[in-house]
Amino acid sequence: MKKECRMIFLIMGVLLIFLGLTFSAIAVEFSADLKIKQPDKEYEFKYYAQGSLYRLEKLTGEDRILVIADRKLDITWMLNPEDKIYLELKGIDAAFFNPIRGWEAAMEGSEKKKVGTETVLGYSCEKYTYWRF
Repeated sequence: MKKECRMIFLIMGVLLIFLGLTFSAIAVEFSADLKIKQPDKEYEFKYYAQGSLYRLEKLTGEDRILVIADRKLDITWMLNPEDKIYLELKGIDAAFFNPIRGWEAAMEGSEKKKVGTETVLGYSCEKYTYWRF
């Protein structure tokens, strides 16, 4: 009887470990350096993503901001640690504070066409051209 209970608990333990590793592999983590160039300014961000969540840390410029967004809920939190304030924005309202959401808003209604592929630092990337009518 004791051996059967041990075997059942052993199998359940192995199954739980396997499921935990499987689900953690599904929520892939990613980080990147994001550079935004405008005619008169250049901004640098650190970008982190996991599942539907991502975080942007502004590294350059006067205001050091931190953006946390949940793409599934379409909510963005803009934090200013120096002033100890935050804003919660939903949907398109976040486009001004969040460059990722801003890009998505700018591309709404646009057509896109895949124009090729390119390898950047060992990663295979797709290249697209966007236009509007």
